[in-house]
Amino acid sequence: MRAGMARSEAVRQTRLTFGGMEQVKEDCREARGLAAAETLVQDFRHALRLWGKNPGFALAAVTAIGLDIGVNAAIFTTANAALFKPLAYERSGHVVYILGQQPGCELPCDTGRSYPGFREFRTQAKSFEALVAYHFMPVNLSDASSPERYRAMLISANGFSAFGQKPVPRPRARQPR
Repeated sequence: MRAGMARSEAVRQTRLTFGGMEQVKEDCREARGLAAAETLVQDFRHALRLWGKNPGFALAAVTAIGLDIGVNAAIFTTANAALFKPLAYERSGHVVYILGQQPGCELPCDTGRSYPGFREFRTQAKSFEALVAYHFMPVNLSDASSPERYRAMLISANGFSAFGQKPVPRPRARQPR
């Protein structure tokens, strides 16, 4: 209107430049972050209406989501305990596992050593506070009712002291009366 246009022409030019009133209102809502909240409320109402029309599907969907959440929580709890929490040893951040290089193996792999080979390695390795040898082996424990098979670990004599632990004393056999 300052440029000498008629009011109707000025309004038309303004709308062409800035968009219609509804578009300006929408832009203002988006700038304030209300559009996402409004959309969420609309989606929630729509979901409730659809679930009301088909309650069997609603029950199946809620059950599936609940099971998914439970399974994810169980997996995370297990992974957290196994991978992220420190070991229950003194100075567990200083515990390392040594792998050897075997011909034909591209990556370092557990080559296994004999106990005399371990003792020789231990005498030559000066960078470690302690070295512990171990070996897993199956063990059968049986009583009068049924035998049970367990996986036992043999460790070198310094194993408990290296981890700052004390062995559990062996229970004494009961004497017959």
